[in-house]
Amino acid sequence: MACLITRIPRIALNKEKNIGRVIYIVEGERTEFSILNRIFTKVFDYSFVEVRRSVNCKPYHRYESKTNKNSIVFVINSEYSCISSITTGKDYLDKIFEVLFYEYQLEPNKAAIYYLFDRDPSSNPSRIIEQLLLTLKNSRDNGEEMNGLLLLSYPKIEAFIISCFEKKCNSLKLPSCELKQYKNYKKYQNNLIFSKEIINACQEMYKVIKALIKHNFAPNDLDNFGKINTKIYNEQELYYSKNNVYRLLSLLTISMIDLQLIIIE
Repeated sequence: MACLITRIPRIALNKEKNIGRVIYIVEGERTEFSILNRIFTKVFDYSFVEVRRSVNCKPYHRYESKTNKNSIVFVINSEYSCISSITTGKDYLDKIFEVLFYEYQLEPNKAAIYYLFDRDPSSNPSRIIEQLLLTLKNSRDNGEEMNGLLLLSYPKIEAFIISCFEKKCNSLKLPSCELKQYKNYKKYQNNLIFSKEIINACQEMYKVIKALIKHNFAPNDLDNFGKINTKIYNEQELYYSKNNVYRLLSLLTISMIDLQLIIIE
């Protein structure tokens, strides 16, 4: 029987890109902030503002870029640590956006928005996820629906950290409760993430998507990512039903492709 070989395209980083205003809505109060801070202030060089639940949602300007004054990344906690807060927490976000408009002239309708959440069966019900995958399908334009692109990590955001260093994420079978232990055992740390680790994470994501849905991801898929996002989700759920684990996958790098910070050639 012939072996199906996944050919990985050339991947490069574009560190000169002006990304304007970018918003990440995240559920966790520590790990997501730490990862995104590492990516956007150390690997790239963009100003970074965070809004955490634990400090009464007051904006904190963590880093000011000296080279790119026009690009700012805003990382904002969802109202609660569950995916349902995307739909129930609109008033909460509106209040935060009012403050950010006053302090930074941030206009959400003119920014790329990414919702970064875990595929955690215990706290994020499948019914809500299925609806949001088809609603949050483009970071900037969803017609009459709310703007934003939903990017899941299977099973948790730690999958991104592991994918920065591992070469065969598709073969890893790690239950959610063992991710942090595995990451710590292998000494995979955020402060060790540099350009080549971001590229590796993108390559691993590409391979896992190919294995799941037999599709070679391309940047133009992001014009309407809802269908592919749903296919990935459905295949992950099928895999989970048989193995009680997900294929290790974080779609965080999708946002960097969408922002043209990662170039796929």
